[in-house]
Amino acid sequence: MRIESKDTLRKAEGRDVSEVLAGGELSLVAHILRALDIERGVKVVTQSRVPSGSGLGGSSALSVAVAAALCAAFDRKIDPDGLW
Repeated sequence: MRIESKDTLRKAEGRDVSEVLAGGELSLVAHILRALDIERGVKVVTQSRVPSGSGLGGSSALSVAVAAALCAAFDRKIDPDGLW
């Protein structure tokens, strides 16, 4: 499993999502993977043009985009009511 952020130049790798979470880097994406029960065998690369800490909701938008892409790629369904 590999997670990369092109805009921050950070990378996290491990055999499974637990190892990626243990590293602390890019844990937001790792938590999304775990919530969707995707534990290994995936590479996620993100890039955002919203400046970190700008208050523009960049991480929120990124979370939704990553979750939607992973759901489409792995045929996962999310109950919208369960997100609240």
